Amino acid sequence: MAASSPKFDSDEEFQNAIMESAGIKGTSSSPGPASSKNDCHIALIKTSDSPVPWCDEFENMISGMDFDARNAPAMMEHKFRIMQLLRKFNDPARLDEPGISLAKLRSNGAEILKQALGKIGVNSVVETPLYAIFGCNTFIGSTVYANHGLAIHDSAPVTIGDRCHIAPNVTIITESHGVDVAPRRAGLLYARPVSIGDDCWIGTNVVILPGVTIGKGCTIGSCAVVSKNIPDFSVAAGVPARVIKKLEDPDALVNGFEE
Repeated sequence: MAASSPKFDSDEEFQNAIMESAGIKGTSSSPGPASSKNDCHIALIKTSDSPVPWCDEFENMISGMDFDARNAPAMMEHKFRIMQLLRKFNDPARLDEPGISLAKLRSNGAEILKQALGKIGVNSVVETPLYAIFGCNTFIGSTVYANHGLAIHDSAPVTIGDRCHIAPNVTIITESHGVDVAPRRAGLLYARPVSIGDDCWIGTNVVILPGVTIGKGCTIGSCAVVSKNIPDFSVAAGVPARVIKKLEDPDALVNGFEE
């Protein structure tokens, strides 16, 4: 499904949409850094199956506060470890290993991802190449299929629900900068979590911006830029993405009758 072009009633509405699609500070998708640590985010990352570079700066980061990973050696070492693991995962030479088959390739790849990601559920397949920054902040459910070129900028928690389909070259962004120059000069970022519900289909070249929740059962059209939350069982498309259709909840039907 290709993204449609939204219509604007005024120049002001058009300018606001441009700001929104860019995730500019002050919009609903990027309201600015948090002022205190987020116990819920910290508790989630404590469930990670892979190592976590715990330190004060890391807790600031996953909580949505201003952070600079360069101030924390543990975070920089962890990022390098993830680079090494994903280089191994993405290495085309794995195709030439003796006795290799598609099933073995995927099984071996899953074992690498278990060392890199917070969680990856059973029967989930991630094609190469995959990009992630911290890995431990990414939680992928069961029976997920992610096509090639998935990029997850997981400075905040990223959760992908069960039975999701992710098309090629999807980008999930959690980090943001302020509009003001001074914080950027200081190297400060802040991050907000992204959540994708169960049974979603994310189209080719979709960009999901910080702080977005996509509800369960949604379809996001190709090339959309998702800057606001999408309700359950919706079809959304465009730049910025807007809901263009509502879908039925298959679980709301019991024996052919609506609950």
